[in-house]
Amino acid sequence: MYLKHFELQEMPFSLTTDTHFYVDGDSHRPTLISTLTALEMGEGYVKITGEVGSGKTLICRKLIEQMPKKWWPVVLTSPKINPIQLIHAIALELKIRFEPGASPHFISKLVAKRLMQLKLDGRRVVLLVDEAQLLQPKTLETLRLLANLETAKEKLLQVVLVGQPELDIRLSRPEHRQLAQRIAFSSELQPLPRSAQGIRSYVVTRLVQAGHCNGELFSTMALRHIAKESNGVPRVINVLCHKALIAAMGDGSRSVKRQHALLAAKDSQGVIRSTWFQLQTAA
Repeated sequence: MYLKHFELQEMPFSLTTDTHFYVDGDSHRPTLISTLTALEMGEGYVKITGEVGSGKTLICRKLIEQMPKKWWPVVLTSPKINPIQLIHAIALELKIRFEPGASPHFISKLVAKRLMQLKLDGRRVVLLVDEAQLLQPKTLETLRLLANLETAKEKLLQVVLVGQPELDIRLSRPEHRQLAQRIAFSSELQPLPRSAQGIRSYVVTRLVQAGHCNGELFSTMALRHIAKESNGVPRVINVLCHKALIAAMGDGSRSVKRQHALLAAKDSQGVIRSTWFQLQTAA
């Protein structure tokens, strides 16, 4: 599209979750380090929350990348499942074989046996649940019971719950107080600062990772407008930067100026209004 025009090798602001384009935000790096540390210490539950577009799924994938080789990440990306489906999903991820008609109780015993075997082999099993705010109450309770499996000193299954702020509301309900009390570490991903300087590093880093020589394609005024309109939410920054690059190319410009950022924002009002509403509701 505009790769040749701006001398890029890849699309710098694609919405695809690609750890190659991971950029440390003020809250992202501390979250990564603290989560890995909590898991290394053997904590049973870790919780990461953030608004839509704040980079939660990217954090999940970055966590998996940085886990030691002997750890066994089990990823649950479809949380709208019942307890039986949860047991099946974990069993399949742990490469447990069972007959199609096997009872949930029997499969649960196989999972417990497999977890104990892996622990004896020095493996650490970490279950990452993305969009965890969508977990059904009974599924959350089953997850709590699974994570209660332990040796005299260590948990057999560690759980990282990743979700939108609604996850906190769900965990505050009386029926989930036992699980909430067991969360050893919590982190909330924050938007980037709403200033040109606040998002410059993010934009420049992604441009350089996409092959640009120095990443300096956006003027300060363009960055200032994008920062204001995006509320510092990474996904919205990506949308606006992508459209601003298209506008600049259409204008024959080799750099993105304020008028290109204005056109990008005008074309993205639905995304901007949605983000503004989410942030206002959270506040």
